[in-house]
Amino acid sequence: MNKLSPSPAKINMELRVTGRRDDGRHLLETTMTLLDWGDEIGLSGRVDGKIWPRWRHEHIDAKTELTMRAARLLKRETGTRMGADITVIKNIPVGAGMGGGSSNAAATLIGLNRLWRLKLKPADLVRHGATLGSDIPFFIFGKTARVSGALGLQMRTATAERWHFLIARPPLIAETKRVYEMYDLLEEGKEKADIPEADICDNNDLARAAMHCYPDIARAAAAVKAAAGKAGLSGSGAAVFAHFDSEEEAKAAKAKLPPDLPAIVAPARPRHPLGTMPDDYFDGESTGEDEPVYEGERPSWYKST
Repeated sequence: MNKLSPSPAKINMELRVTGRRDDGRHLLETTMTLLDWGDEIGLSGRVDGKIWPRWRHEHIDAKTELTMRAARLLKRETGTRMGADITVIKNIPVGAGMGGGSSNAAATLIGLNRLWRLKLKPADLVRHGATLGSDIPFFIFGKTARVSGALGLQMRTATAERWHFLIARPPLIAETKRVYEMYDLLEEGKEKADIPEADICDNNDLARAAMHCYPDIARAAAAVKAAAGKAGLSGSGAAVFAHFDSEEEAKAAKAKLPPDLPAIVAPARPRHPLGTMPDDYFDGESTGEDEPVYEGERPSWYKST
C-alpha cells in the first residue's frame, strides 16, 4: 500500500515560440522550474487488473484525465496484469499554466513503475509520457530545465535558483488550444489586440494572446506588477507570477494584491521529490540508475472496493 506522493507544480520562467512543425504544432523554447507546492497522488495496487479513480473534481472527468490515461497506457504497453486505485488531491488550479495534469501523469507513471515492479528506465517513462502531453517529460526529468521542441524531449539542466514565488491565480480556466489559436491569428494579422499589460509579461510570447482571450489575466498582471514591480506569465496562463530572493519579500508583495485575486507564495524546488534523471538520457545513452521512486503506505481515508 502507498501513501500520498507529491506532484509539484511548475513555472515557465521564460517561454518563446520559435516556429511551427509541418503538422502545425508549435516549437517552443522554455525554462521550467518546479515548485515546492502542488497536488498529491495516491496509488494502491489491485490484483484484479482494474484501474479506478478514487476522486472527483468539478472541472475534470476522473475517468478520462491524465492519471487514468497514463495508467492505462502503462498497463497496455507492458502487458502487466496488475491494476490500481488512483487518488488525486488537487491544489493546482485547472487551466493555470502550472502543469497540474502533466505533473499528475508523471507521478502516476513513476509510481506505477515502482508499484507494479515494471523496472522501466526513466527514458521509457519519458517516451510513454510524451505521447500524452508535452510537459510530462519535464516532470519525469525532475529538475529545473531548459526545454525545446514540440514534444519537450530536448532538455538540459538549467540553473536552479532558490527563489520564492508570488503566484496570482485568476479564477478562470485558460484553454491552451484557444490561446495558441489566438497567438496564430495575432501573428498572421487576422486579429488585433492592443493590450498594454502584455508588455508586462515580456517573459512569455503567449502573453498577448492569453490576455486577449482572458482579460482577467491582464488585470492580474497589472496587479502583480503594481505589488511586486515585475510580473511573468506561466505557460499559456492563467497564473501570473513574480520571484523574490526571500519568502518575506514575496509575502510582502502578496499583501499588496487586491483581496479578490487568489494568490499563494511558494518556494522553487530544484529536484522532484520522486527523483531525477541523469542528463545524458537526452544524449541517447545513460549509465545512470533508475532514480525516481514511489513508496510508503496508503492513507487511512483512502477507499477500496
